Amino acid sequence: MEENKNLKLEIEVLKKRVTALENKERRRKIVGLIKAIITIILIIFVALKLYEYYQKIIDVYNSFNFF
Repeated sequence: MEENKNLKLEIEVLKKRVTALENKERRRKIVGLIKAIITIILIIFVALKLYEYYQKIIDVYNSFNFF
């Protein structure tokens, strides 16, 4: 009878630990997804800025090319 109580108590503790670990893993996945989205947005922003400067350089180059 005492062993059954101990086993039930251990099962409850293990269930709580599993729940806590699942919550941590869920948070890690969410944070990873947010980081990926931010990284993609930053890459797109930098690419657009580089393209804008490229266009300015081409415009200046074309203004010096008369032929």
